[in-house]
Amino acid sequence: MLTSFLRSLPRLGRRWTPLNFTNLNFIRIPTSQAIEEETIPGYVAGRYYPTRIGEILKDRYQVVGKLGFGASSTVWLARDMDYHRYVTLKIFIKSTSMGQQLDDELKIYKRIEEAPRKHRGQCKIIHTDIKADNIMFGIDDDSVFSDFENNELQDPCPRKELDGRIIYTSRELRMPKILGAPILCDFGSAVMGDEQHSEDIQPDIYRAPEVILQVPWSYSVDIWNVGCVIWNLYEGVGEHIPLEQRETSLEGEEKEMFLRLVRKMLQWEPEKRSSAVELEQDEWVQAELHK
Repeated sequence: MLTSFLRSLPRLGRRWTPLNFTNLNFIRIPTSQAIEEETIPGYVAGRYYPTRIGEILKDRYQVVGKLGFGASSTVWLARDMDYHRYVTLKIFIKSTSMGQQLDDELKIYKRIEEAPRKHRGQCKIIHTDIKADNIMFGIDDDSVFSDFENNELQDPCPRKELDGRIIYTSRELRMPKILGAPILCDFGSAVMGDEQHSEDIQPDIYRAPEVILQVPWSYSVDIWNVGCVIWNLYEGVGEHIPLEQRETSLEGEEKEMFLRLVRKMLQWEPEKRSSAVELEQDEWVQAELHK
């Protein structure tokens, strides 16, 4: 009861007033030109919700602009008028084949939400798809979003209108002056860690040995992924050359510490890989955190 009351407190204040996105000074893209989600193989217009900039969803979220698109959804920046904040809306396509997938993803997010706030790592979830594209940085500076909003109001994004629906082009957020902490995102492929698994997972280049061998796997597949991602982010190349021969930007003890960290993750045998807790205490990680 108390929790529900506290969560409702922001609503007791004055709501944000809806903005007027009626500026008609935008580029009109020819209807014959395929853009955005139209370029995806197998695209069917009727599967995508015809989101409109300025539209208010659930009497709370006003759509500000388009951030991106994919085969299964479109992503939008919106104003949460009740809580005076900016949020991201991921609007999935209408497809019976995606029903179970969406249910599973929502269950994952619910478990994360219900996990102890001091330690989300206790939610017992295996991500299975850790890669650079799924790691985002937090943004503490709201001016990034207000700038996006003002740009859309003053210089509306190019768009095309076809058969009564509008397809908008995506607009990028301005790079903030200071990036927040990295955040693991997109749990669409995640699974419950307290269940047995042996199904095929992970991108080909990041696939753990036990997955390739089609034997049961668990949390350590994510550790393998992290090792691959760290190495790729650091070097920008594949993993087929011995570490010692390829790492050239670090020197001396710092290089040895970094290589020891990567070796703790890229072990062929899952039980020999370090856990997330152990990696947090690694000397190289601690040294970087305290710089």
